[in-house]
Amino acid sequence: MSPNRATWVARTLLEVPLSLSSLAETLQFSQPIFPRLPIFTTCRRTELLSFLVYERLAFFPVKARMGAMYDRELLRSLIIEKSLKFGDFTLASGKKATYYLDCRQITLDSIGAKLIGEGILAYLQQEYLQQSQMPQAVGGMAIGADPITAAVITVAAYQNVPLKGFMVRKQSKGHGTNQFVEGPIAANDRVVIIEDVVTTGGSSLGAIERVEALGVTVAGVITIIDRLEGGREAFESKGYAFHSLFTVRDFGIS
Repeated sequence: MSPNRATWVARTLLEVPLSLSSLAETLQFSQPIFPRLPIFTTCRRTELLSFLVYERLAFFPVKARMGAMYDRELLRSLIIEKSLKFGDFTLASGKKATYYLDCRQITLDSIGAKLIGEGILAYLQQEYLQQSQMPQAVGGMAIGADPITAAVITVAAYQNVPLKGFMVRKQSKGHGTNQFVEGPIAANDRVVIIEDVVTTGGSSLGAIERVEALGVTVAGVITIIDRLEGGREAFESKGYAFHSLFTVRDFGIS
């Protein structure tokens, strides 16, 4: 297939009203028909998904593509491909584990960040906007929460949703304003804490303590992945709502 023909096919496929994951399940390629894909005998599902997403970014206007529906299955596929590792690990909580979720591999990836931002913003709008309680800001403990914060407020901007971001330092920087919390939040703001992976919840509880010291109201906590090791119970016992885009069960881990 010629490059021009391949480009036309790519554009045509993106017009089909199917999710990218459904489209990838349907298509079976025996040869590399897209010129920008690496040469291989059979097109792997994740490579096809990534290609189609980048084609979407190239062909569609910014406003339209940033308002696209959140593709949860594509994000799950990216986590499996890039973030989930097996072995012997020690977690931030001090617990030993036989698997590790390196979420920076997706929060610092352009497609991963876009999907995470869309997923968290969609939940915020569903959970809080209808009750006229949309938070003024999102943020969490540095450094894990920082790229997530950036992703959410960027997607919010493209959807014309007013939203601020902030970051919480583990230690004050020792100069300048010497603050633990950085960003345009103020007393009486309503915020949501965000996190990449929650195990026992200790990191986010530390962030909550810092922002509440400023007179800020914490509406809840949102994470990309819940390891199901007590985090939810820790938050809910203190009155904080908790939501995760995924749990480890979504990746076949019990």
